[in-house]
Amino acid sequence: GILLLKRNDMAVPNCASCHDNHGALPPGVRDVSSICGKCHIEIRKIFNSSVHKKAMDDRKISECVSCHSSHFITTPDKEIYKQLCHKCHNNSSDTGYIIANKLYDLTTSADEKYKKLILKLDEAKRLGLDVSNYNGHLKSLYQEMIEFKTLQHGLNIIELEDFIDKIIIECDGISSSIEENFQSIFFRKIYLIFIWLFFLILIILLIIKLQ
Repeated sequence: GILLLKRNDMAVPNCASCHDNHGALPPGVRDVSSICGKCHIEIRKIFNSSVHKKAMDDRKISECVSCHSSHFITTPDKEIYKQLCHKCHNNSSDTGYIIANKLYDLTTSADEKYKKLILKLDEAKRLGLDVSNYNGHLKSLYQEMIEFKTLQHGLNIIELEDFIDKIIIECDGISSSIEENFQSIFFRKIYLIFIWLFFLILIILLIIKLQ
């Protein structure tokens, strides 16, 4: 709705995309999924390879709509694992329940690392450091965070853990580099203090000698 009505993006699905022009029929389970999949091709492909695909088809559960709604689609966050996954997988010994919690933890760890990195970069800017050389790394990390959200539809925990480990390692690498620059600034300040003290003492000695 926002893309269509506020941003005038005519490429997004509209009423007729799901309900047809004249019949205004309620879309079937497969109809909605195929419509979403026309744009979200990679997500559709990954979902089709997941255990959810067969389970939802067998039970005639609407695939995309079950998690993302239809008319009031919002950008899902990590809370979806606690709020939606647990509706079907409500037993703590259920594999789905365990996977949902694992996905929540993986998403949390990635988000926290990324947010801490952004804060450290902001601090570096305030200290006068040139952080422009990190812009490319940040863009790459942001794209990887989006890719992680796409990969979640496959529910492949081993793949997702490896992907998150990669993101965390990259965040730690950038953070360490910024920390080294912080230390460099600290030592430069100490050096300048000694230089100023040297000149101050020199001036005082010259004044005493002239007197």
